[in-house]
Amino acid sequence: MKNNDIKRTILYYPTISIPSGTWLRQALLYWDEIGSIVPKNWDNEILISLGPDIEYLKNEGEFRPFDPQELIKQAKGLQERQEFEKEFKSIIESPLFQKILDGKNIILSSNVHRDKVSKGLFYDFLQPEGLADFDKTNYDWYLFEENTALLYMSLLAKYISDIDIQATVAGTDRAEYQNLIYAISSKNEGIACLDARFKNSLPIPRDDISLADIVDFKQKRRLELLNFRKILNDFQNRLSKANETKEINEIVIDFKEALEKGVSDISALMQDSRISTIAGSLKTIFNIKSPTLIGTFGVTAGYATKISELPVEWTIAGLGTLGLIEIGCHMIDKRNQKRATLRDSPFSYLYHSKQEGLILNPI
Repeated sequence: MKNNDIKRTILYYPTISIPSGTWLRQALLYWDEIGSIVPKNWDNEILISLGPDIEYLKNEGEFRPFDPQELIKQAKGLQERQEFEKEFKSIIESPLFQKILDGKNIILSSNVHRDKVSKGLFYDFLQPEGLADFDKTNYDWYLFEENTALLYMSLLAKYISDIDIQATVAGTDRAEYQNLIYAISSKNEGIACLDARFKNSLPIPRDDISLADIVDFKQKRRLELLNFRKILNDFQNRLSKANETKEINEIVIDFKEALEKGVSDISALMQDSRISTIAGSLKTIFNIKSPTLIGTFGVTAGYATKISELPVEWTIAGLGTLGLIEIGCHMIDKRNQKRATLRDSPFSYLYHSKQEGLILNPI
């Protein structure tokens, strides 16, 4: 890949540290690069602390640290920063988040670097609310209440991905934090989007497969991986333009055969390269472009409505595997309307693996 090519990047949240197991391997295989939010001034020190896997991926051009200053201080992120802080305060004050705190004594235990937080947000909101304070052992860091810190990092990833020059999307393996940053406060404050769930429908490397083997496979089989990516992208683009639920069902039926062949082919290529695989799951949220379909659901629709469901069969390590395609209407907070409208591709990804037992409905 040329350096001036646009890369499809997945920005991990809610922590700086990326899980070293299945999520990392799945994202590494299907994306051009992976990223997490790392303060620029602490780049090398924090990267070393993240472990040899991330250091290796950075050296290979597979990992990119994201500087939070892009949103906090730079002029191009001013409007987004204001919207970010407004949304952050609103979620903190929401019944959903207050239920998480559950009236317990607030303990400030999670470090967040000062470069990631504007002074106004800290002094005018976080500190007065008792949700953050200075780390008196190191004034380069703040101490946050744990859930507040994870929410902050999740929301920060969502906004940074919007202003990044690459084709960047926020992604996680923590369904509860995807819920928080997209959840609606009431049925009257939501917009309708589609979500596509591919349950046990993606071949992913096992945790004992080295990252070097996956990088080598990506380089040698780049065209095949791009073709498989195109199958998924075309499917989601067709769904987003559908005018009625009947058309969605027809698109799913047409897609079934292409998906079964695509995942079986990728699985066979991985097996030939001695990369053992397991069945993984993926959920994406993307825009509905048809006013007719939006009108079908309306802003007062249920939080999630199943539209279509179809089993898929593919081969993994020579054995038949049963997966599932599920399409639903998903209501997200109306503050995401611009984000949904501007993106032709999905704007949120949630990866799971069968091995981890995280394939039940996350939302």
